[in-house]
Amino acid sequence: MMEKLSYYNHYVPIDKEKVLLYNSFRGSYSIISNRIYTELVKSNKDLSQFEKMYNNYYTKLKNIGAIVDEDVDEINIIKLIRLKRRFSLHRYDLTINTTMNCNLRCWYCYENHVQESKMTIHTSDLIFEHVVQHYNATGYKVLSLSFFGGEPLLNPKICTSLLSRCKQFCDLNNIQLLVIFTTNGTLITEKLLNFLNDYSVHFQITFDGSRSRHDKIRFSKQNHKGSYDKILLNLQMISQTLQNYSLRVRINIENDTLESLKELLDDINFIDRAKSSIGIHKIWQVDDTTIDYSNLYDFIEEANQRKHVVDYNPLKSVMTHVCYADNYNQAVINYDGSVFKCTARDFTDANKEGNLLPSGTINWNVEKVLYRMSSNIPVMCEKCKLLPACPGICSQKVMDGNEMHCSISELEDINDIILINFNQYLLQEELKQI
Repeated sequence: MMEKLSYYNHYVPIDKEKVLLYNSFRGSYSIISNRIYTELVKSNKDLSQFEKMYNNYYTKLKNIGAIVDEDVDEINIIKLIRLKRRFSLHRYDLTINTTMNCNLRCWYCYENHVQESKMTIHTSDLIFEHVVQHYNATGYKVLSLSFFGGEPLLNPKICTSLLSRCKQFCDLNNIQLLVIFTTNGTLITEKLLNFLNDYSVHFQITFDGSRSRHDKIRFSKQNHKGSYDKILLNLQMISQTLQNYSLRVRINIENDTLESLKELLDDINFIDRAKSSIGIHKIWQVDDTTIDYSNLYDFIEEANQRKHVVDYNPLKSVMTHVCYADNYNQAVINYDGSVFKCTARDFTDANKEGNLLPSGTINWNVEKVLYRMSSNIPVMCEKCKLLPACPGICSQKVMDGNEMHCSISELEDINDIILINFNQYLLQEELKQI
């Protein structure tokens, strides 16, 4: 059978002698010589000669998906994989907003904080009934419980009581239970961490730069006191108390934030590199043109030298990466029982997509859910060679009729993004050996 080069191959020069081949369909990498690269591209129309001359390379490139059968329709395979993932019942992702209130005030927060909002025990009971009913209906094998808000730890009793019941249910039915807290990190207590020692738990905790910068942005509503030192202490407590955990230190950036980020690296030097990563996100209100990308890339390189894996425009395999809100087997339940799909928008009546009923079932707005589930890959994305690994196709923006923008800034070179991701891959492989 005739074969061809994958449409999703990228060739990134490393130096005068080597080229990095990245296949975005498989999420695979291979370093090849300039000579091999030249012969490979030259043989694109007929790879049989390349196979004869460089059989070992040919076999390796075929194994990583860089060479595929000529009749393989890669774009349709991508669409099929996305559909299968979208409607998979294997895992149920359930996000719980225990409150829409927050103890901090950050200028860029997109949420409308509701002062007296607090999930009740009654609503928590209904959520547990829903967990049981949904298992009986779908037979999911993995339950992911994610606590969100607002600040979820303003209502810790709801978190722990719901977790206790869900753990007992999951243990009884041989279901894997994953626990996630998206929190500002100021309200973590030793009591909570001792409770969580029986769980597989992931924390995402945000900084806004070094101490001086962070405390100007993330401060208490009540007394305007900065939160940096409190978060650091609680990160240390997580590291010292928990065994089965992972941690994502999220850094929200604007250009001023970049100036002193190395100080933050000094302060979080104690965290376990094998259990943690750093995520970098531009504040959504900030214009791309105000970001000094050379400073940003310098910081990523510095973090890597200190053995921190960094997520920045992460390129994932099409086999694993679909936005949580695009999955059928997923829901976000607000403190008042209203139900949503996407967490990155206001939790208003106009935006809700269903309600939690007294029976524990969700009464979905069928029209909204069908519209989301039938959303297609935007035309502007279909021919992109990064499509299989894209971190930024947002069905919510498609539904809202907003103009689509590539998640990679026009000011950035795609080759730089690929090299950054390759360096993270190498570092992750290194950390696995520790």
